Amino acid sequence: MVSTRSGSPSRHPPPPPTPTAGTIPLSGGGGAASPSASTSAPSQPSLSLNNLLGIIGTTECSIPQARQQLLTTLATVAGAKDGEVVLSSFLPDQQGKFTIDPLLSLDPSLHCLGYLYILTARLSHPFQGCHNGYLHQLIRYCQLFCSRCDPAQMAFAPPARVNTLSHRFLALAKYLSRPSDATPYLLDLLKVWSRDNLTNLTAVHQDFVEACVVTKNYAWASEVTSVQLVSIYKEFYALTYLDFLRYNYLAGIASSATKDWEAAEGFFESVVSAPATAASWIQIAAYKKLVLVQLIKDGKTTALPKYVSASVTRAIKQHAQTYKIFADSFEAGYGKGGKLVGSADKEIFVKDKNHGLVLQLVDTALSRQILKLTKTYEKLLVPEMAKLLGLEGAETEKVQRELTDEIFRMVSTSTLSASLSYLPSPTHPVPIVTFLPPSERYVGPETIHRLELLNQQASDLNDRVWHEDRRVGKSVKYLQKAAKEESSWGGGAGGAMGGGGGGVMDEDLMESFGVGSGTGGGGSRKTYDDNF
Repeated sequence: MVSTRSGSPSRHPPPPPTPTAGTIPLSGGGGAASPSASTSAPSQPSLSLNNLLGIIGTTECSIPQARQQLLTTLATVAGAKDGEVVLSSFLPDQQGKFTIDPLLSLDPSLHCLGYLYILTARLSHPFQGCHNGYLHQLIRYCQLFCSRCDPAQMAFAPPARVNTLSHRFLALAKYLSRPSDATPYLLDLLKVWSRDNLTNLTAVHQDFVEACVVTKNYAWASEVTSVQLVSIYKEFYALTYLDFLRYNYLAGIASSATKDWEAAEGFFESVVSAPATAASWIQIAAYKKLVLVQLIKDGKTTALPKYVSASVTRAIKQHAQTYKIFADSFEAGYGKGGKLVGSADKEIFVKDKNHGLVLQLVDTALSRQILKLTKTYEKLLVPEMAKLLGLEGAETEKVQRELTDEIFRMVSTSTLSASLSYLPSPTHPVPIVTFLPPSERYVGPETIHRLELLNQQASDLNDRVWHEDRRVGKSVKYLQKAAKEESSWGGGAGGAMGGGGGGVMDEDLMESFGVGSGTGGGGSRKTYDDNF
């Protein structure tokens, strides 16, 4: 659990954006802002930053009507011309110089919504050209907000503002080469924003996991990635299609770093199999890592699910052919007594940031070959085993000793079930390996407890799927699509509900993330470079 951090930031020099305490025209009536108000009507009162601070400081956000009025005012100010500039500006001192920081008069535990608007307005400005004193102070403001923001007010915060805070906070920390300054506070923000329910995907998920990946704090990332996602509320959390891809991709990287290969395989497969009308580079990057993770985990690759988008499949064949050839060679036993990776392939793996996974795969190659021998032999002399494995210098004592050490390591980690004895020899004892059937192990009451917990989770998920299926099945949108799909298949029910096409559910998922149907929908979608 991350401890709460306290302390108020001190005053700092003004930022590069023009520090003027401007005014925003509002419609009359009790200070409530109207989004449709004309900004040119001379009869409208104007709201200065100083007056806005007064409204923020005196509004009792525990009263729904007052809270809504404040949100309306903040949204109107932010949406007006130069509204973000006004929100990010400073107040004049007695000499008329804009040096007074409005955030110094606000407390995120009391004035959470106003603080959020002002802070995100500042974060929205480019960092280039700002002096370090201002940027470091901005980091401290982000830390203060994330650790002390009021959960009750955050429940009504605009999701776009929260996402901006999360994204730009991490971007600022990376810009200053201090990503570790953001990591624990992003976890604070994630817990508040998700209402302590990490099963609901938010945009903050990906930022926290990315911070852990950048700082190589992979074990910390597992606090989030180990929680299975259950729900995706696109509108409530202002999620995009790329948020889903990036979170799963980053979670796969973090899981790979902790050698949780099963979890990593699941995350990367989720990225590759996401519905798409045009393949994203992040999906191709995930496929490359998926191939290597499967080889490490099982010694072979698994065919992609049939529901993977045709555009993704084509892109993989075009841009990841090297990985397919490498996997086929590995599975065929390439590397016996020779190099597993050629120099040309190595350049590709290094460029794709996958050389570390390849090195781990090389380390598992010997143990994989030893396990294959257990299917044919019950007992082997170590010198004979070295020859069967095709090890270079199999007849030398050094290679045989290294092979014996590897067998000891595999037995100690329960990878191999075997015993080692020695055959007397005139020169030196010859080790003999006897392969044993895998032993069943009972690790204690915690195993039963874990099984019960998993069984309960499976039951809960089954109930959830059942209710969601009924909800979708009764929706007018789904029934219209089902009828249209059925008619397009000449009245066959299979095309609408399954077997024949499966297009209805794919379209629902794509539209829920804003991925348009048809070839034109994905053309304008952003792609994601493989920076990890």
